[in-house]
Amino acid sequence: MRADDIRPVFALVAILSLPNRPLPSTVSFPSASRSWRQAINERPLPDDSRAREARLSKNKRYGGGKCDLTVERDQRCFFIEQWPATLPAIPLDESDLVVVGQVTDTAAYLSSDRTHVYTEVEVRLEEVLKTSADSGTVAGGSVVLDRIGGSIKLRTGQIVSDDSRIASLGMPRTGSRCVFFARKIHKNKDLSLIRVYELRDGRVLTISEDGGARQYSPINPVSSASDLERESAFLAKLRNQLGHVN
Repeated sequence: MRADDIRPVFALVAILSLPNRPLPSTVSFPSASRSWRQAINERPLPDDSRAREARLSKNKRYGGGKCDLTVERDQRCFFIEQWPATLPAIPLDESDLVVVGQVTDTAAYLSSDRTHVYTEVEVRLEEVLKTSADSGTVAGGSVVLDRIGGSIKLRTGQIVSDDSRIASLGMPRTGSRCVFFARKIHKNKDLSLIRVYELRDGRVLTISEDGGARQYSPINPVSSASDLERESAFLAKLRNQLGHVN
């Protein structure tokens, strides 16, 4: 997108920062530019009072934007996402959780102030490579990982989209088997995705923003690129590097 294509209207800035790391600006784009994103039907609040309160609290945590996404405007909301330029392709140190698993469900939610949509990715765990001792995350269980942005179809029929962008992070599709890297946010209440790689047919694939996948090409790998493009070599490298962490 050329700079002259971007008009300075409503700016919605989502900043996901790591401690003591510079946060350079990335790109901005209008909300109408992501027509490929499939809207997920809004889910009702849980009947259980505790589960209902937990959902309402989480919806509050994901607020804080500057634009009510449910209001029709002549001018379009713009979304800007920033991410540390130094975040490595394999962010082991930057992650609080590293797991291998299959996506069993995705759900989109609107923040309580209607300024953000966030997407939950539910993962059935095959292998836990890194976690905290008190997390309760174990192989055979499941975990919910969040990604800012997404599209939701409200019960009124209105489709609301949040095109907040996280550099180099696509949206994993339901049914895909992936390696997930996530970090704790919101005072350790939520886990936010920072990297995802799909594992398919023995290969390691990066996921584009439209959900497509392409061959992973590591930058300055310890071994050859062809080695780390293979699932077995990629997972062996992660296990070897994380063997002394947990």
